[in-house]
Amino acid sequence: MSPIPGLVLLSFWRPVHGLSRGDTYSPYLWSVAPFLLGYIGLLSSLYPYMVPYSLTFQQAAAAPITHRLLLVGALVMLSVTLAYTGYVYWVFRGKVTADTGYH
Repeated sequence: MSPIPGLVLLSFWRPVHGLSRGDTYSPYLWSVAPFLLGYIGLLSSLYPYMVPYSLTFQQAAAAPITHRLLLVGALVMLSVTLAYTGYVYWVFRGKVTADTGYH
């Protein structure tokens, strides 16, 4: 966990440096970094506990049959979503040209 505080300090300095150079994307990415590093630090300090010092993530996990049921449900719903998206794309194909729209 020792590199995390140094990376947080770096991530506070880098956006200012990037803005002074006129960068576009790096200041934004470096501004997001302290939040991600905060979550990483929190998770790494609590690992392997879900409820601090009482319940590990293996103990908090649902039964394997529940995971299988959720997997089947997710696969069915993903198939329905993809089929519906394909159907809508097929219905509306050719209705909009490149010179129409909001641009």
